[in-house]
Amino acid sequence: MRSATSKLLREREQNRKRVDSLLLDATVKFRDPGNGHDPDTEHSVRMNPNDPNRYQALETVTFKPGLSGSALDAAVGHEGSHVADAQDFVNAISPTGAMDQSKNLTAYQTELRAYMVTQSILASENVKLPYGNCAMGTPCMFGAGIMGAQVTQTINQLLANPANRYGTAPNYGVTPANPGPVLYPILTTPH
Repeated sequence: MRSATSKLLREREQNRKRVDSLLLDATVKFRDPGNGHDPDTEHSVRMNPNDPNRYQALETVTFKPGLSGSALDAAVGHEGSHVADAQDFVNAISPTGAMDQSKNLTAYQTELRAYMVTQSILASENVKLPYGNCAMGTPCMFGAGIMGAQVTQTINQLLANPANRYGTAPNYGVTPANPGPVLYPILTTPH
């Protein structure tokens, strides 16, 4: 039990450090929850003003005002994971325009990673919170006591349900077999 707790604490600290460094490259906004806004990340790309041979991901992260405690920690970690995914892809674009398409993640891939961060943060804080609907109106639970294959199963149920659509992208209703669009559809290699 002690090694599992130590592992969760190490993961939490790694996630926090990663998110802290990534938020330097992101704009954070808070929107009125009365307008139905959920946490969201918008992506765009520009030339890096400090290095004209490189590109930079411009990420706008939006949170509901009023989030606090573990819910805010989980939202920051989740959206920070999306920022990291976008920055990883854009950093892989060479000055000649060559791209590592394996880093241009699908909606399924980036959401799976982000919900793994959500799970890690909530579990490390010993909190359990509901997200969306898994089946028959039952909320998908993340955090304390959810482990191993159950985490992946819960994430897959959440993402497969199109009713769980969040943000501006049509990102839910996705599965490993139907992973949805990539982060930057315009930046794909012609076939």
